[in-house]
Amino acid sequence: MNAATDFPRLLEMFFTTHLIQHRRASPHTIASSRNAFRLLVKYAWRKLKKPPSQLAMADLDATFLGGFLSHLGNERGNEARTRNARLAAVRSFFRFAALQEPQHAALAQRVLALPDKRHVRQPVDFLERREAETLIQSTQPKQSRQRPSSALNQRTFTNGGESPPIASSKVQGSLLPHPLAISWLHGASKHSRACSSCFALPAVALLSES
Repeated sequence: MNAATDFPRLLEMFFTTHLIQHRRASPHTIASSRNAFRLLVKYAWRKLKKPPSQLAMADLDATFLGGFLSHLGNERGNEARTRNARLAAVRSFFRFAALQEPQHAALAQRVLALPDKRHVRQPVDFLERREAETLIQSTQPKQSRQRPSSALNQRTFTNGGESPPIASSKVQGSLLPHPLAISWLHGASKHSRACSSCFALPAVALLSES
């Protein structure tokens, strides 16, 4: 194998064989990886004066890739999550490359040791109704044993409660096909809350089919 052309060949195999054929990766994953390497080869052209067709694996050592990650944050203004997503794509490629060409195992080991950048995870305070409906629809049950869980999800979003108190809630007519039916939620702090079950009909339909 010509060391001067091992990167282009391995990169092509990574996309066409590994991601598409073997992993059956989603279009989103493929696009994210493509964007990461598009930025990487542009950075390599600027720093090394080499086009993608002339890059070698040895050019992409941990020091070079560390500079690339710093470039993403300092010059491109990428947030930590975006930077970490680019690094995840690079790691995936180097894992694949080490298996295909074991002589790159030590290089891959050093690249895989590059750390993620820490960031504060912002909690999701609430979901808009459209967002909640989209999430519920994406988890529609395919088997009868999954219907109670789906019904519980619908009740959780409808009443703004958490799964444990809803699962153990005292129900007063909430499964009746009536818009004014209510249910009582009892939380861990022993506080009770009366909640409208105006959206309970979909849950009734799910449970009745179980």
